[in-house]
Amino acid sequence: MGKKRDINLGVDINILNRIFLTAEYYHNRTSDVLSNLNIPPSTGRTSIMANGGITENKGWEVDMRIKWIDTDDILFSTNFNVAQNKNYIVRSLHTPALMVTGYTQIKNIQGGVVNLVGHETGSVYGWKFAGVNSATGNPQYYLTG
Repeated sequence: MGKKRDINLGVDINILNRIFLTAEYYHNRTSDVLSNLNIPPSTGRTSIMANGGITENKGWEVDMRIKWIDTDDILFSTNFNVAQNKNYIVRSLHTPALMVTGYTQIKNIQGGVVNLVGHETGSVYGWKFAGVNSATGNPQYYLTG
């Protein structure tokens, strides 16, 4: 299932029961992540669940609410929220991370999603389109810089 280590820091500020500020920072590390490992079909299966490595997730969030009017009959307030989240793969035990001339070289890319060490989980990659071959009508892609 995986092991998780979480660090969460936060602060709540209330000024005169009219201005409310919440700020949070988090840094989560998950190890022994289970994921599908493609194996040769000659084994009788095409994939198995295997230890996929280590992922990290970190970010921050700030929320501010101001009550402009607060009476028995009327409540008028505004809310502002901003957040940033980054996740990446720290170590992968079965996905090769080959970077050749700035392009990702993976034998079997299914749906464009590839998990590479040092990149975000579930990243989608594609090839730079070079147009259509006028003789065959097939798409063409740039393979090198």
